[in-house]
Amino acid sequence: VSNTPFNGSPLTSGNATLANGNLKPSLSSMQEFGFDVRFMENRIGLDFAYYNSDTKNEIVQLPVPASSGYSASFVNGGAINSKGFEFILSYSPLKSSSNGGLNWDMSFNFTHYVSTVTALPQGVDSYNYFNVTQYGRTPRQINYFAEVGQKLGNMYGNKFIRDSKGNIIYSDGVTPVGGAAALPKGTPEYTQTNDQLLGNYNPNFILTWSNTLRYKNFSFNMLWDWHHGGVIYSYTRLGLLLNGMSPETLYRGSDYNPATNTGTIVGKGVQPDGSPNTNAVPFYTYYNNYYSAINHEPELMDASYLKLREVRLGYTFHNVIKNNPSASVNFSLIGRNMLLFAPAKDIDPETLALRGTNILPGIEFNNLPSLRQYGFSLSLKY
Repeated sequence: VSNTPFNGSPLTSGNATLANGNLKPSLSSMQEFGFDVRFMENRIGLDFAYYNSDTKNEIVQLPVPASSGYSASFVNGGAINSKGFEFILSYSPLKSSSNGGLNWDMSFNFTHYVSTVTALPQGVDSYNYFNVTQYGRTPRQINYFAEVGQKLGNMYGNKFIRDSKGNIIYSDGVTPVGGAAALPKGTPEYTQTNDQLLGNYNPNFILTWSNTLRYKNFSFNMLWDWHHGGVIYSYTRLGLLLNGMSPETLYRGSDYNPATNTGTIVGKGVQPDGSPNTNAVPFYTYYNNYYSAINHEPELMDASYLKLREVRLGYTFHNVIKNNPSASVNFSLIGRNMLLFAPAKDIDPETLALRGTNILPGIEFNNLPSLRQYGFSLSLKY
């Protein structure tokens, strides 16, 4: 029903998606096994779990001929295999036999998982289940394709065009390489089909390290969190580079003249015929094309990070309630997101973009960095 009536009568329109009365519910089956063993009076513990899950009859939306009166239809046909394992090693380096002595407990939690597309509807080789654009500009679109045999989470876009030795090919101003027409002479060539594999947004593994020390009434907790691998595309970095606000755009060329703000740059690479690039272009032309919003490669970064997730220092007061020896009060000072080590520039790789209430995996869009938080807690036990 439309919000704009016609002659006082409400307008209605049909659904553009064709209903399918033959849809089946998706089905999942999973096998899991593991073990949990303890040694040396519980000072060492090993906890391992492995799972393998298969989901079939996944419901996907496919386009249909416009002559049908619809734009798309829901069908069954997708299948995904997910497998992974989790390994927890707990260890107590110090364990006092006396009450109030020094105790130190730690644990390592290692997680690895991967999801692979095992089937698509008949006749479908690649399914675009999600995409991200900047302000609706399709040439800048990053696609998420599901392809049989490929990992779920693969991101596709545009990249530099290189020769067999990995050298970037620079335009000669005549020969089309990446698109229908040649790019400006002396600027790098890049694909314009939005179908080049950029990487996968999922981490290779996650490892956390937790420590707890206790001495008399004091306690100290520390948690480190390491996410290794995965890629992230940063619109923050794109804005900094395109607007000349990144140190990477400071170089104006060996012939730079500050008085006139002119200078030229010769890009390192080859021309389409394989000869070295010798074409000098104004620095602003070079940077505007090298860091073009259509070319996703320069803004693609390693999503790995190591964080000091939390630090907590506490003190416990005992016998706070008369005739209740088990009653206690704990006061703790808490700090979160205390340290960050990451190869990604200018951003926190953990802060992903949002579209409404949906998280955009592998995408950062001018996000504020994670807050470093300080606080305290007060708890009563009785």
